[in-house]
Amino acid sequence: MVTVPVALRRVGCFSVRRSALAFIALLALSMGATRIAGAQTVKEVLQKVEDVYNKASSYQCNLVVKRTGKGPDGKPLSITQTQQVQYKSPNLFRVQVSVTGTGAAAAVARNGNSTVISDGKNIYVYMPAQKQYLKQAVPASLPLRQLLASVIPGANTANARLVTPSTVNGRPVYVVEVKPQAPPNLTPEQKARFAKLKPIQIMVDKQSYHVIRIHQEAADAQLDVSFNGQTVNGAVPSKAFVWTPPPGAKEFVRPATPAPGGAMPGALPGNPGPGGPSR
Repeated sequence: MVTVPVALRRVGCFSVRRSALAFIALLALSMGATRIAGAQTVKEVLQKVEDVYNKASSYQCNLVVKRTGKGPDGKPLSITQTQQVQYKSPNLFRVQVSVTGTGAAAAVARNGNSTVISDGKNIYVYMPAQKQYLKQAVPASLPLRQLLASVIPGANTANARLVTPSTVNGRPVYVVEVKPQAPPNLTPEQKARFAKLKPIQIMVDKQSYHVIRIHQEAADAQLDVSFNGQTVNGAVPSKAFVWTPPPGAKEFVRPATPAPGGAMPGALPGNPGPGGPSR
């Protein structure tokens, strides 16, 4: 699967494939910075962002995530994910993902479409390319902030700062820069690539404190996330959270817990279940 919210992976719902959202991390509540003239601190701005998404009772947005860069062959490629997100407290949501790609990413994009729905009792993950779906119980409470953990940007005391304000589609925005933190145990080659990453730029609407754009660049790649038609605490139709398996779709049932000695009850030797590389 190309894109699934991080929150769902945390409750062990399914395996997820690489996506543009691998650049984004969780917001932290404790953030410090010095003031710049006429502006709030980064801590104050990001705390208000946190409050918006933590307290939301409903949400709708059309997320467009676009990555551009070069493939292993050195030729240009791009992959664009469009995510229709709908949410209603305490645990109803629908994420409809469609993916297109160019160059070496075109083949991957063809298998990237997905639908993830919670009807309040179960989460359904449907992959039309495989004509399979996974079903698992949903937590009694799944806040919007947790659902959007892989989308709403992250920062912490050490690496976030406010830079010169700007505008997005005519709207005044705060611009928060976040310097990526290198994970441990990277190889020298990975460290060299990581060092080429420029800070993530997070554009926050000055009036609503909605995140409306995210931008990041590397030596030969670029990421842009646009939040279009974003509505917080508006009406969301109940039918959005109803899902019936399409004709021909089969449920994928996870293998049972391995029996003593390593045998998997009911499983054929050498026949692992479907899955994909994690993000």
